[in-house]
Amino acid sequence: MEGKLMSPQFNNYPPHSFMKDFKQPIQYEKHSRKECINYIHVPYCNERCGYCILSSVIRDASKLGKEIELIKKEIDLYSDNIKDREVVAALWGGGTPSLLLPEQIEDLYGHARKKIKFSEHAEITVEVKPGTLNNENIEAFKACGVNRISFGVQTLNEEELKYCNRNNSVDIVYNTMDLAAKHGLNDINFDLLIGIPTQTVESFKTTCEQVFSHLRPNHASLYILIVHPKTYFARLYEKNKEMFAGDETKKRMYDVFFDTAAKYNYTATSPLNVAKNSALRSKYQYYNWKGYERIAIGPEAIGYCGETQYINLSWRDEKYEELLNASELPVKCSYNLSKDELLRRSVILGLQNLELNLEEMNSTYGLDVLNHFDSIWKLLIEKQLIEKKENILHLTPSGRKLLYYIQTLFYDNRIELGQQGIAGVIIKEIEHVNNPVEFAG
Repeated sequence: MEGKLMSPQFNNYPPHSFMKDFKQPIQYEKHSRKECINYIHVPYCNERCGYCILSSVIRDASKLGKEIELIKKEIDLYSDNIKDREVVAALWGGGTPSLLLPEQIEDLYGHARKKIKFSEHAEITVEVKPGTLNNENIEAFKACGVNRISFGVQTLNEEELKYCNRNNSVDIVYNTMDLAAKHGLNDINFDLLIGIPTQTVESFKTTCEQVFSHLRPNHASLYILIVHPKTYFARLYEKNKEMFAGDETKKRMYDVFFDTAAKYNYTATSPLNVAKNSALRSKYQYYNWKGYERIAIGPEAIGYCGETQYINLSWRDEKYEELLNASELPVKCSYNLSKDELLRRSVILGLQNLELNLEEMNSTYGLDVLNHFDSIWKLLIEKQLIEKKENILHLTPSGRKLLYYIQTLFYDNRIELGQQGIAGVIIKEIEHVNNPVEFAG
């Protein structure tokens, strides 16, 4: 039987397809630690990327007053309910936050810093489009506590950049890094994308060489293109599928990313991330995959608070503004997880950190995790996708490639899985095993 797969689920369980019809209250009182992470989504760009499915506002930044005020209102609504939490890592994304005016940066993110408690040494990352930083907005970000930058590089190939509707050449990326460094911001991540129209293994290898040998960011993240409906890439795909890399080619690109990174002494920190050393891994990612609450704010943001996972409305939905003006959260759907679902979520997300500590999980859930998922672990160990060393389960290099497949083994039987993802071409003979977990009481 072929393994059933679904598109990558980096940060969430259950998936949107399952929880979309639920609207359950956020259970603020249900949390096991005071530490949490924060995401703020600003739906603003000056142009749309060819692959993007998010609903961004495309206009002059100076006209964004209402959008910013609405996000501030949502911050206020959360601040009253999470006074006992402390943010240890944040990601302020979009959209393109680096296109905001300095006074808008201070107004929005300064408001978040005043209303929500941040730890003294919190990692705060802002997403940046290369070429959009200047002395003024860098200082505005720093004043709000930003100490890490994530560049949306995607590729350094000129032809591929045109399809992405981006212009970040090697020189532009280098100059933006240099400017950030002059302001004391040296902790930088690059996002890279495979599957772009006309992209080849060789062109991606050239990009990786430039990234890891010349530009040398502290951290790099790999994304695998999904062609979403109603995007520019979707229209291209309908006209000429041959422009897009097939699964086998993307698998080779995946290997190129990690092989090139290793060549220049980077280490894997997740199945899709590398860093110069493990201390430079993304703390936001690490804590998210450890199951910390994610206080997600802004249109279309996906959060997790009080054992409740929620997804916000788009700013295009008239209810988004109506709810916030009525002092209500702009939640589209929300779902309260059961104890069984919390355990599954811990395994599914935790595997992103390359290992699971069985002793910690057994203590958290009051059961033997190895025993409860016995048939799944035996299958994964037999196929050399997981290896057990004392009380730690480790993803093997083969297991990293198949992470999305492995995650689906722990999905509840009620969740239907699509046949997508890079794993689909790597292994097909493993049967889908799903062993329901029973809890006393």
